[in-house]
Amino acid sequence: MSLDETTLDDLATRLAALSPEDAAQVHRTVSGLHAERARIEEERIAWLRALTDLEVVIGSLDFGSESNRDPRAALALLRDAGFIRHVTREAAYRAGYERAVYDGGGIQEIAGDDDDEYTAGRGFDLDALVKKGA
Repeated sequence: MSLDETTLDDLATRLAALSPEDAAQVHRTVSGLHAERARIEEERIAWLRALTDLEVVIGSLDFGSESNRDPRAALALLRDAGFIRHVTREAAYRAGYERAVYDGGGIQEIAGDDDDEYTAGRGFDLDALVKKGA
């Protein structure tokens, strides 16, 4: 909901005129409303992340619904469901690679991100994961 400037000024004037007790009650009510919205959003994201990838993609492509006519809405849904961009996937791969080295006793040297062999191997592994639909 968007309010025009006159309505906002009127609302601010009314809030400024409240007694301390009434202002505290307004603050409690607004805080409660924010908490409820946050809880609903957390539940929505948890629900999306519980869906299969296929269910999320089909839902994001449902351009028949009013909320998904804008491709940006589909993109937001994919992000909320946990889909990530390639660069983030590379960072996750790097974290897993380093963890594997440490879990293996830490005796293997950890390659730098600019190491040609590591970069080529990472690219191969990520391509294989994408083809598998992981």
